[in-house]
Amino acid sequence: MTVEEFNKLSELRFYSNDLDDNVSIKTYIKEILKVLWLEPDDFNGKRPLGNSGWQFDLYKAMIEKNIIEGEVDDYGCVDSVNMTDADKLIIDYISILLGEE
Repeated sequence: MTVEEFNKLSELRFYSNDLDDNVSIKTYIKEILKVLWLEPDDFNGKRPLGNSGWQFDLYKAMIEKNIIEGEVDDYGCVDSVNMTDADKLIIDYISILLGEE
């Protein structure tokens, strides 16, 4: 991940249905980690913050900001996305954020 890609993701804010707020990717990841830590026995990877498809809030924002390729339909739902590329960017972002090399 380039410095430019990291900064672009860091500046990204998006509406999270589960958190009912406009958040940064950093805040979003922190909230997921908090739930994982506080509710280890009840943590649900499919619905960590309440709803399934939670990754698509972030995918949508990344598509709209031209960080990844994809399409959002007329209803505001992700119509197409390369999840492999999107997930790699997010994993790289998390690694840098947490200080991994």
